[in-house]
Amino acid sequence: MPFPPVPEVVQVEMRATIDDQHVENRVMVSVGSAVDDLLMNSVAGAFTTWINDFYLNLCNANVTFTEVVVRDLSVADGAEISVPVNQVGSDTSAPYPNETSFVISLRSGLTGRSRRGRIYLFPPSADYVTPPNKVTNTYRDGAIVSLQALLDALDTSGFAAGVVSYISGGAPRVTPLFTRYVSAIAVDNLLDSCRSRKPGNGS
Repeated sequence: MPFPPVPEVVQVEMRATIDDQHVENRVMVSVGSAVDDLLMNSVAGAFTTWINDFYLNLCNANVTFTEVVVRDLSVADGAEISVPVNQVGSDTSAPYPNETSFVISLRSGLTGRSRRGRIYLFPPSADYVTPPNKVTNTYRDGAIVSLQALLDALDTSGFAAGVVSYISGGAPRVTPLFTRYVSAIAVDNLLDSCRSRKPGNGS
């Protein structure tokens, strides 16, 4: 299947290592106009600021953020930039296993699986877990506030995080559909698993 361009949209990868294993969070962002280097760098700046101000507090000290990579999705073989981060998580209590995660649901206000997304946060620390399988209310609420802050910061900058739908009715869309997120929620306190981050499964 040929590459389906997504007009005015970039892909953002927040890359990190956990015990030297490479991990990432990926978010699609609409920049509101034709993609260029200036806009890509502005998006990268918004994410690096958010990592420093909000995400580090949710992460264990065994998480090292390495870079934010922004790729132009509006054309095949689009430009890509990388902005170094080099920051470590703030919490120094015992880390949970690499594949352990807490999921924040990102909602657009519209129904359907193609109109919502999720982000698998990097593993929480023991301080934030109530055994055997729940995060504390403090961690849950902090995660919601953090992701909502990212959505709001992007909106203030004239951008929008959202979900890209490539399929409709079982067939590829001629032009992929971008739907913006308006809210971040947690449906419960349960820990989840991101199996690709399990040692031996990831990169």
